[in-house]
Amino acid sequence: MTDVGDKDCGVKCPELGGEQAVVDWMAEHTKETGHERFKRIYEDYALVKKAEK
Repeated sequence: MTDVGDKDCGVKCPELGGEQAVVDWMAEHTKETGHERFKRIYEDYALVKKAEK
């Protein structure tokens, strides 16, 4: 995630393992920097197995 206000601050958030971890990271970054807007990118993977006949 990166702040997308008037200027990108350049800070890259580490990969986090859940929604609450992301919210906590953004809250801490906002507290430290005053940044209030973030770009969030979601990725998801699925494993599909062949159906047995």
